[in-house]
Amino acid sequence: MAAIADQLQELSIKKNLSLFTVIACFLTVGFMMFFNIQRMVFLEHEVQQLRHAIMECDRFSKNGFKINKDQINIRNRRNIQDSDLSKPVYKSLDSNDFFTSNTEEEFPLLQNEGVISRKPHSRMQILDERHPRTGRIKPLPSVHLNGDTSSYVLGTHENFNGNGHLRHTQRIFVDWKPSSWAESTGMMTHFDYNEGYLTIKESGLYLVYAQIYYLDEHDLNGYRVFKNDKMILQCTVSLHSGTRVQKGNTCYTAGVEYIAEGDKISLGDILHDHYSLFEPGKSFFGLIKLGDVRGRV
Repeated sequence: MAAIADQLQELSIKKNLSLFTVIACFLTVGFMMFFNIQRMVFLEHEVQQLRHAIMECDRFSKNGFKINKDQINIRNRRNIQDSDLSKPVYKSLDSNDFFTSNTEEEFPLLQNEGVISRKPHSRMQILDERHPRTGRIKPLPSVHLNGDTSSYVLGTHENFNGNGHLRHTQRIFVDWKPSSWAESTGMMTHFDYNEGYLTIKESGLYLVYAQIYYLDEHDLNGYRVFKNDKMILQCTVSLHSGTRVQKGNTCYTAGVEYIAEGDKISLGDILHDHYSLFEPGKSFFGLIKLGDVRGRV
């Protein structure tokens, strides 16, 4: 009887162990199913967010951020053929295409065709001074004028002593001649010179410089640089002597000035009837464009 009781007890223990094992397996499987269901819900939420982001991108594309590249290339080729090559080139940061335009008013050419519906200023742009065809850096408009006495004859003109030694009888210096490089490089297309006045054809910030080489008996010499009728620079030199002898001295000045299209630059002597050496490298003046200015000045 004791043996039978022991066997029954052993069977009961095994039965309990089996039941415990089944319950443990059931709980493990249930936990794993619950975890997977939660994970699927989380992934579904992520997918919904991605779908929403894609829909937003498509909406922005339809509103103007997506550009038909074939239409852009056709328009760009037309713009390059019809554009003034002296104008700077705008390059879009999100495209390899060039827009040859200086003003926002020219961009609606693309907008009217339904290619771009947003305003140009919403697109980031950089100013590229490269030539649209050659890719070379375009030189900034510059000019240099030298003193010129080729129209004077010694013995015929009383105010001319030869070798560039000239006495100016008028207030404005008129005996200038553009340098040969300004003519050969085409820089004079940006300027117009006539009778002592240099007219600027392209607005912007300019470095203006000038020098007069005085060779005169007077102790005080000087000149002014004018923009139209307004003085923008002045230079004076003084060299005193006990006797009345010729004294040589150079007077150089320079400064940065905003010059609008159509403005005229000229040099005028402060004291009339003074002598100076009007030869290349001795008396001269010129302008170098430093850049454009946006807005009103």
